[in-house]
Amino acid sequence: MVKILKNNYIMVAVSGGPDSIFLITKLLKKYQKIIVAHVNYHFRKESNQEEEFVKLFCQKNNLIFESLSVNQEIKDKYLKINKNQEAFARLIRYDFFKEIANKYHTNYLFLGHHKDDFLETAIMQEKRSNKYLFYGILKKSTYQNLILIRPLIDRYWKEEIIEKLNKNLIDYKIDKSNFSDKYLRNQIRKDLFLLSLKEKEKIFKYYQNLNKANEFKRRKIEKIFKNWKIKDFEIIFFNNQNTNIKEALIYKYLSTEFIDQNISINKNKLDAIINFINNNRGDKNYRIKNNIFIKIKNKNLIIFDNDLIIKS
Repeated sequence: MVKILKNNYIMVAVSGGPDSIFLITKLLKKYQKIIVAHVNYHFRKESNQEEEFVKLFCQKNNLIFESLSVNQEIKDKYLKINKNQEAFARLIRYDFFKEIANKYHTNYLFLGHHKDDFLETAIMQEKRSNKYLFYGILKKSTYQNLILIRPLIDRYWKEEIIEKLNKNLIDYKIDKSNFSDKYLRNQIRKDLFLLSLKEKEKIFKYYQNLNKANEFKRRKIEKIFKNWKIKDFEIIFFNNQNTNIKEALIYKYLSTEFIDQNISINKNKLDAIINFINNNRGDKNYRIKNNIFIKIKNKNLIIFDNDLIIKS
């Protein structure tokens, strides 16, 4: 795991489901100053029960419990940014995490993603494009001021987590919407559920090998992207890169600076975005999806919703 100073707080996102409960039980053995962050969207009738379950878990284990109850006012505010339920829920969640991180002066956020999550994401990415330099979910990444840490991502499959929880008589909650056919991810999840661990492991290694082959290029892009970010996404810096680097920077920009990672970009759209930036028209906007736009302001790239700047 990541080396964190003894006096530092860490934050853990806990829904009450098996993944996050398994994660927190692991972290309890290693860290003392733990903040549990829980978001209640009130999407389902079980939501209040799950919040109470997490709250009681924290009381029993002497953990700090921070929760957000998402009322209609909050939903309306974020729906203006993105009307997709998964996307606006993610925006709400990460804004809350940033708020709690600031409150306790920490930027470490632990998440319960596991090998099934890695595989689901990798398959979704490959269906959308072959331009990714990394398929799946990184064990450690950043989102704005947060350091995201996923200790389970390359160690446990979902069924292994549930088996261990059941064996140790550790209670957890199940979100039945995870099995709905409404979302592409859930459809992929159902398909993977039919596979054996051996079959899933074979697919997992396939994506690991892809990532290994792209590692040198990915590290190069990350270094260039870091410099671009330091320059507040300056257009002059972007235009000085070659076409392949520009394509990779746009993918990186949309996936790390804007939390809605469901953006799908084909080659034509990617070329159109690069042309838009190259033309440097400050009075024009480029629509990414729904009501989300790219704009050039003061010679820097920003993403915005009408007059609301999401990330500059």
